[in-house]
Amino acid sequence: MQKCLLFLILSYLLSGTYQPIYGQNFLNLSEDLVSDSWHNAGRWFKKPTELKKPALLGLGAIAIISGTMVWDEQIQPQIAQGNPAQLSSFSQISEPFGNPLKMGILALGSYYTAAYLKNGKIKGASSAALQSMLTAGVAAMTIKLLVHRVRPEEQLIFDPYQFKGASFSGENLSFPSGHSATAFAFAASVSSYYENDWRIAVPLYLIAGLTAYQRVYDFKHWPSDVVAGALLGTWIGTKIGAWQRERNSSLSLGVVSNQWGGSSLNFSFKLD
Repeated sequence: MQKCLLFLILSYLLSGTYQPIYGQNFLNLSEDLVSDSWHNAGRWFKKPTELKKPALLGLGAIAIISGTMVWDEQIQPQIAQGNPAQLSSFSQISEPFGNPLKMGILALGSYYTAAYLKNGKIKGASSAALQSMLTAGVAAMTIKLLVHRVRPEEQLIFDPYQFKGASFSGENLSFPSGHSATAFAFAASVSSYYENDWRIAVPLYLIAGLTAYQRVYDFKHWPSDVVAGALLGTWIGTKIGAWQRERNSSLSLGVVSNQWGGSSLNFSFKLD
């Protein structure tokens, strides 16, 4: 997770270098990404009326996570000791799907390619995915450092209720699952951007679910860890995906010169 955050931050900074891409440069291609990220980040704070529901959603999430945590000790062995032969072939897809560094590279590559080709739809979706994964990553890491829950693989005594408390230690970072947060942030942001088209949402959420399942199966996380990561990533991705779609569907009103030398009122609607 730390590598992911460092990579994304450096990518934002290095995107301003003047390295040409067939006559264009990273600075020009990055303008919208930086602008969109700044604008959407501000919406978490500048429009509290949009965030009235999170209090109730938060209580519901806590209830779901707490309910799962009660059964962690029973659910974990059932998953970890199982033999998901049908799912094992998907592990090579599901694990990278939740890897922040790999998904960051994929989203950045998609963004710059779409920006160069002037494909606004894919560019917007890639921007939403980048913003969502970065936000979910920061949120997940903050909670990890505050909680320091011991991973199943780090234990000699199988006990899901080992919490070490706040510190900057790089160990015992089980809660919440960063892979699950990343996978569901990506799935939710892209799905929300495309207005939850089932042809896009269903496969993305299925792969995200397999990612969460794989983390429990590999003894990396408790079931409640992946539930928490999934809820966190889904909420963040859904909000940012919708915000990004709004920015790509904008009204503009202005005064322009007409062919007779006078001025006229210009109205345009942009829908990528």
